[in-house]
Amino acid sequence: MKAARRSVVQRMRYRFDNTISRGALPVIGYLALITLGLVLAAALVLALTGTAINEADDPSLAEAFWQSLLRILDPGTFSEDTGWFLRVVMLIVTLVGISIAAVLIGLVASGIEQRIEALRRGRSQVLESGHTLILGWSPRIHTVIEELCIANENRRRPVIVVLAELEKQDMEEELVSRVDDFRTTRVVCRTGNPANLHDLRLASAAAARAIIVLGSGEIAGEVDAEVVKAVLGVLHVVDDETVPIVAEIDDEETSWALREAGGARVLTVRSSDVIARITAQACRQTGLSAVCTELLDFSGDEIYFRVVPEVVGHTFGEVLLAFESSTIIGLRDATGTITVNPPMDRVIEAGDSLIAVSADDDTIVFSGFRDEPVPDAARRPTELAEPERLLIVGWSPLGPAVLRELDAFARPGSKVEVIVDPDIVGPDLVDAADRYLQLENLAVTFQREHGNLDDLTHAVSGRAFDHVIILGYRSSLSPTEADARTMLTLLLLRRALDGSARGDGRRCRIVTELLDSSNVELAEATGADDFVVSDALSSFVLAQVSENPELDDVLSDLFDAEGAAINLKPASRYVDPGDVPFRRVVAAARHRGEIALGYRRASRNGSPAAVVINPAKSSMVDLGANDHVVVIGPLE
Repeated sequence: MKAARRSVVQRMRYRFDNTISRGALPVIGYLALITLGLVLAAALVLALTGTAINEADDPSLAEAFWQSLLRILDPGTFSEDTGWFLRVVMLIVTLVGISIAAVLIGLVASGIEQRIEALRRGRSQVLESGHTLILGWSPRIHTVIEELCIANENRRRPVIVVLAELEKQDMEEELVSRVDDFRTTRVVCRTGNPANLHDLRLASAAAARAIIVLGSGEIAGEVDAEVVKAVLGVLHVVDDETVPIVAEIDDEETSWALREAGGARVLTVRSSDVIARITAQACRQTGLSAVCTELLDFSGDEIYFRVVPEVVGHTFGEVLLAFESSTIIGLRDATGTITVNPPMDRVIEAGDSLIAVSADDDTIVFSGFRDEPVPDAARRPTELAEPERLLIVGWSPLGPAVLRELDAFARPGSKVEVIVDPDIVGPDLVDAADRYLQLENLAVTFQREHGNLDDLTHAVSGRAFDHVIILGYRSSLSPTEADARTMLTLLLLRRALDGSARGDGRRCRIVTELLDSSNVELAEATGADDFVVSDALSSFVLAQVSENPELDDVLSDLFDAEGAAINLKPASRYVDPGDVPFRRVVAAARHRGEIALGYRRASRNGSPAAVVINPAKSSMVDLGANDHVVVIGPLE
């Protein structure tokens, strides 16, 4: 019998513990029942004994219940009671009432504190719609948000929601310290797992207008795995097939599989691929990274699609001079096929959309067809480029991709020497690249004996190179350490190569990869020709594609080695020195089967070099021997 009594007590205590663990509301409910029971018991005692609260009061049960309840609500009320029996009953009721009130106050205060803590942890429901949802956290998120804030300026009450496995307060503090201006955009941070369906609903993923999934891991394979899981979760939660899902993927096969699984909804951006392509092209063309940045960011001119009925029946070449303040770079036909730099005799058909670089979509205004004479400079034959000698300092998983891109642009017989620090990069990574790379135009030599900073200067002094690429040790060092070493390497190389005799008087071009865009201002003092900032370039692409998914095919065409590509070519190939309207440069490029996008003016009289994209056709330009024309066309 004793054991059974203990078992009952244990079960009651177990149920009580479960009730307490469910939060404050069940406890408040139990306290309300206890209070009601106490008041009712006191009222029954007073009613059965015929004890009136005051001599003139009604001794009924209802009156006794009401008076007992008043003693709980206001303990001072029982001070006017007469008769010791009444006083004892009311004292018990009042003391229990004070205890219950104290517990209630504590529960309310604790509940409010828990609610504030929940809000601080970022676990409350997001009640937004039409927002951009960013899943995951990476060094690229600051640039992505900055670009989206610029793009959102023409929207009403724009919102960006960030869901990542970091503390809400930490995310907010870092964004405030790294993002210069949120403009009109409000950023909401929530803590959660981007692959968790409940957390996705917490961030109102189903109501978002665009979703960006960032790779936030340390190891490439783990990054892709987390991104894939997040995308699959989004596909389950978001039913609207018009919502673009832009995912950052590293592996080419995983990128293809994810696109196939998600259909038209999923767009993948391979950041390493974008960086490798621009790095390889920038080393051969001074100013290319500035051109790419101008095209990819949301400040200045951007890429738009526009149907213009006036151009139907005319050739693409005629259209190039028919827009005063916009540069037409391609077409999208009625089937959705996108072609950048189509043949100049391609006839525009009904249903075709123009792809234009312009300040805004409403600035793509037809200004009428006109002809322009082709300058004599554009009719001169082009000299064939000679084989090149390149130097790569540093190594990472990005290295093989850079070599493949260089091979696509290089002249047959070109040579590249790769110098790596054996203390940072293990032999397996380099040997694998050396063994499996199949290059057609480049002969690659790996050197591991002189990779540290002490021996680097001696290894390159007195030698001639056409181009130098400094890659960050992204897989072995932190971004801060890798960038610090990159800038030191840049200073040493600039000093060592300034004295190298090339025989033609030209200066070696150095292209530097920086992992963190916050280091650009500091690195500019070192004098490199181009800075290929990894997180910034990939962030620009992610933001652009999330705002306009159709740009995915355009950007892919512009930055690969096949088809159309962005080139900076000597201005002497198009016009002779002297003031000419920019439309004449456009006519000269058209004669060569290219699209004149702008120009790069070399530094003059101490003024820095400047890139101008999409100048007005009537604007006057004076391009000298050291200036370049920015064109879209086939590679030479």
